[in-house]
Amino acid sequence: MISENYLQPASVAGITLAESGGWFESAYIKWNPLSNAITYKVYIKPSAAGDSAYVQLDNDLLRKYPTYWRADAVGLEAGQYIMKAEAILPNNTKESIVSGVITVKANDRTGFAFSGDSQYKSGSGAYKENGVLKENAQVIYVTSETAKTVSLDVKVNSSGKKQTGTGIGEILTLRQKGYDTTPLAIRFIGQITDSNMAGELNSNGYLEVKGKTSYKEMNMTLEGIGDDATAYGWGFF
Repeated sequence: MISENYLQPASVAGITLAESGGWFESAYIKWNPLSNAITYKVYIKPSAAGDSAYVQLDNDLLRKYPTYWRADAVGLEAGQYIMKAEAILPNNTKESIVSGVITVKANDRTGFAFSGDSQYKSGSGAYKENGVLKENAQVIYVTSETAKTVSLDVKVNSSGKKQTGTGIGEILTLRQKGYDTTPLAIRFIGQITDSNMAGELNSNGYLEVKGKTSYKEMNMTLEGIGDDATAYGWGFF
């Protein structure tokens, strides 16, 4: 991820902001941890909005590194935002740090996939053209620990019957039947190796992402979160 805004560390009662920045339809914040923090919560809001506009990020988007924590907000419309990291401390006390203004850019959606002449008029998958998730979109997170256990209920026939897919491979196999076109964002976090994906890949070592036919509306987005998402020893087919 290319950072646009680098901020000087600011201090509030022991929690310090290390860095924050914006990229294409995403923003991030890094902070130095507190030794007595039980957990953290991170929020984002448009910079011009009041504090009541803060929206909490999914916990999966918060990650711990050896010397800092990081959280990424994705699915953002182009504009200016502020992020807040909040440490939850013993005795139900809290300490927080707030970023400066973060500028988020729009993705380039030129090309045939986004043309009115293309079959489905859009290549944005689970997202709208402005980069925000579609209203009924589903989101699942895939990590080294959850690749084989993440689950999702998928429509598997024309009557709307659902079957629970367990593991990212089975989820995609069920979606390949073509009955479920619910917008789905699959977010990969951290390094995921071929051993983490054992049983989820085809015989050639690929995660199959296929439609029922050559041209099929999939409404899916596969995305890496942050700047270290890695598929190691496997690929996409």
